[in-house]
Amino acid sequence: DGGQALRVNYLNTYNYAVALGGYEQKNGSAPQLADMGQIKVYDFVNHVWFRQKASGDIPPKRSAFCAVSSSYHKSQYMRPAQDIFVYGGSDENGNALSDMYILSLPAYRWFKVNVTSPAKMHHACVMSPVPDLMIASGGFDKADSWTKDTAWPRGLGVFNLSSLQWQSEISIGWPYEQPTDIKKWYFSG
Repeated sequence: DGGQALRVNYLNTYNYAVALGGYEQKNGSAPQLADMGQIKVYDFVNHVWFRQKASGDIPPKRSAFCAVSSSYHKSQYMRPAQDIFVYGGSDENGNALSDMYILSLPAYRWFKVNVTSPAKMHHACVMSPVPDLMIASGGFDKADSWTKDTAWPRGLGVFNLSSLQWQSEISIGWPYEQPTDIKKWYFSG
């Protein structure tokens, strides 16, 4: 409960669902926030669940966050990649989070995004028709505090997935270009 699941499909080669964060219950114990370093993956071809250990800048446990994914397959030097962007959410104490992370597949490596973002939980994010933009909306910054959204103009946050910056408006974009730090990591082997 409170996590996100996204379909991952690299050029029709891999066909998975990736489940991140939220609450999970093990062996009849009380629900606890899931470890963001243990990614739950469903293989649609073989009809099995498995866990994949992630590395890198593993985010703190969270629920009530939003997530989107974007594919990158322009490089002649590396395999296609799918990057999952995780923004905000609620920590174990119910505090709204303002951080953002990228889980890059197929490496299953987390990267922390160095950007100042408003703290949000129970918000929604979608990919814009302009393929390098994430649109965020709604949610709140404190537990049980539905207030007018003053964090973003017109109540919509526009985040450029390629430049890793918030924008004041939706602009004509380009196909997703994987951020430099992630490309460097892949090229370094």
